[in-house]
Amino acid sequence: MKFLSNWAALLLASACSCNAVVVHGQAKRQDVLATATVNLAVPQGTPAHRASGFLYGIPDTQGQVPSSFYTDMGFNYARAGGSQLPSPALGWVYGTTDFQNRFDSALSNYKTARSYGARFQLLIADIWGADGTAQITMPGDDGSWTYYDEFLEAVFTQITDNDMTEGLDFEIWNEPDLTDVFWQRDQAQYLEMWGHAFPKIRAAFPDMPIIGPCSSSQPSTSNTWYAEYYPFVKSNDSVPDYYCWHEEAGGDDVTTDIENNIAALEYYGLPQNPVIINEYGVPSEQVPGTTVWYLAQFERYNTSGLRGNWASGYSLHDYFANLLGKPDATEDCTTTSCETSTGYWGNGEYNIYKYYNLNMTGTRVQTIRSPDALFDIYATREGTDASTVKMLCGSRLTSGTWDILVTGLDAVGLPAEGTITIHSYQFNWPNGEFGDVPAPVDQGTYPHAYSNNELVFYVSPNTTTGYAFEFVP
Repeated sequence: MKFLSNWAALLLASACSCNAVVVHGQAKRQDVLATATVNLAVPQGTPAHRASGFLYGIPDTQGQVPSSFYTDMGFNYARAGGSQLPSPALGWVYGTTDFQNRFDSALSNYKTARSYGARFQLLIADIWGADGTAQITMPGDDGSWTYYDEFLEAVFTQITDNDMTEGLDFEIWNEPDLTDVFWQRDQAQYLEMWGHAFPKIRAAFPDMPIIGPCSSSQPSTSNTWYAEYYPFVKSNDSVPDYYCWHEEAGGDDVTTDIENNIAALEYYGLPQNPVIINEYGVPSEQVPGTTVWYLAQFERYNTSGLRGNWASGYSLHDYFANLLGKPDATEDCTTTSCETSTGYWGNGEYNIYKYYNLNMTGTRVQTIRSPDALFDIYATREGTDASTVKMLCGSRLTSGTWDILVTGLDAVGLPAEGTITIHSYQFNWPNGEFGDVPAPVDQGTYPHAYSNNELVFYVSPNTTTGYAFEFVP
């Protein structure tokens, strides 16, 4: 929809935020904080939409959320285990019925995930009953493993009887480094549990990936918890098929942590198995701009990411981990009426995932984030057609101006110098996580002169906005 005035086109289509200053009809370029780079000449493989998974967020009633919300965002990874459901669904340590009801919740979510081709991580700790809300019996208490072995056998039986092996990851425990929350014992008992469970899981399901440790902290050679864990799994021959941890401390950095893990694995003599960040983003970071900041790094490192979920009660099992809204939405639903109600819409952040999936196709190209680590970009193209170039960018909760340098323009058939018209879209965050945002704001087009086979333009996001840019033929 082209309804912009000449003044607004100069301001908005040049990708400035609505707070930019205009002088003599031209958008004033603020002080540039740093530069992010896109190299169209260096392909990086086929887009896999590695950030398009989430923790819980799926209603236990199958079909409650219309299928288009799953398919439009490219949903491809789920993780659940019945957490925070009320009695009689509290988990294994509360009795057989509580175990079965909690497992049935996970089974329903598994079926939903698999119906869309998504993988599923089974949260064994939650099925045990370790929600972090009460002090409970833990595996290996008093040196006995009988109760835990009975639990594992019950889980194995449920997986087999319900034909759940395809597309399933077996997660031994959640955030075991939080010894006062989810793993309520010392690390020594956790390591004994890991060494006890691993061969039993492998024997029961030889081809099923075992993932771990899914810690709240991030691996490095200076992390004292990992200084015990990594040597143990090596000596015990129980190295996980996928390493997993969480990026939810509010100051974590995916790039730094993945590089630190590479160094730690080399230091401890462990294989460089794939990594899954199966919780990312604190609540304040679940906005369009910071979501792009995360997904650009996941794509760069070929690492899958599942967004964190900070809701409680039945709300934990709804809203795609705060990507959707509906009438009377709440973060802490405790009644069956809000649990099963419908009428969904996508919020401003959902539109990022939708664009990321539906529009960014073809081939990923090389990108480099800004040196200040506050701004990042993801880009794709299809073949050598310049009109297929698409870029998605955002900052980490920071207002400012960043340059975007696009090199290798000849790789998409452009001459060494000339003019490129860019179509821009702004992804806003009105009314928070439950705001109804049908689409990003179309900011129109604007021509940019370039030379020496490279283009430089700038963007000035606020603390929440994300942007998409497309070359126009």
